[in-house]
Amino acid sequence: MKERTLLYNCCDDEYTHFIPIHCAAALFSNKNIDIEIGINLDKLTDKEESALSELKMMHPDTQIKIKYNFYQKTKTRGFDNATYNGIKMWSNTIRFISEPEIKDTYTYIGDIDVILLMKNFYNYHIDIMNTYHTDYSNWQRDNNPNTLTGLHFVKTNKYYPVNFENINLIDLDEHILKQIQTRICPINQQIPRRPVCGLHFSMNQKFSEQLKLCKKFIDELNSYKNIFFEFINSDEYNVIKKCNTNIINEYINKFKTYYSKL
Repeated sequence: MKERTLLYNCCDDEYTHFIPIHCAAALFSNKNIDIEIGINLDKLTDKEESALSELKMMHPDTQIKIKYNFYQKTKTRGFDNATYNGIKMWSNTIRFISEPEIKDTYTYIGDIDVILLMKNFYNYHIDIMNTYHTDYSNWQRDNNPNTLTGLHFVKTNKYYPVNFENINLIDLDEHILKQIQTRICPINQQIPRRPVCGLHFSMNQKFSEQLKLCKKFIDELNSYKNIFFEFINSDEYNVIKKCNTNIINEYINKFKTYYSKL
């Protein structure tokens, strides 16, 4: 039986509009994956629900599970803007401490606004774990050694159930993640800067700011030129493009322009 990777995420109503394109890109560029997302709503829009149903029919071997009313959002901003299982925390933290229902060999805890385009991205992370003899693949930020980044790849049976006892959950999510992972295995300082494995359609960082990042990031970004155009001309994208918000369409158009000039 082939090993499978679960894409696991939680997002609130400010980000649920990324769910269709996040799923579509992941399904277009990867085999042997499942997707599970916890949200604070009791339903998505009719267009989004319809698009996900179509994606499920196109990929019958893939589980796509949306967990409705998975947590409560209590306010818009702040490190205690959500409640999960009666505990206050930042909504970004829930993805790191909650346990998915789908039990694949590997779990990738990511960002819902990252559009995965690296073909079978999990192979990169599995190679990292094998090379550095760890139970995870992630990178400790240079500018903050108390954190791991928000894109975290793990061996499912090693990471879960999550031990967050005596960890202050009203803290930065990436601080909490590092504390959790440290309890599982030592943090390997030699692991290189991990790739995004796709395009970040961030609402917090302008497109122009992304292009100012390090050369390694730009090299990765440029490597997705062909697959980006393949994706936006794919059956998967055709199914979900009716759900695109202005923010998503703006990013699509900016990447079209950027890649057309390469």
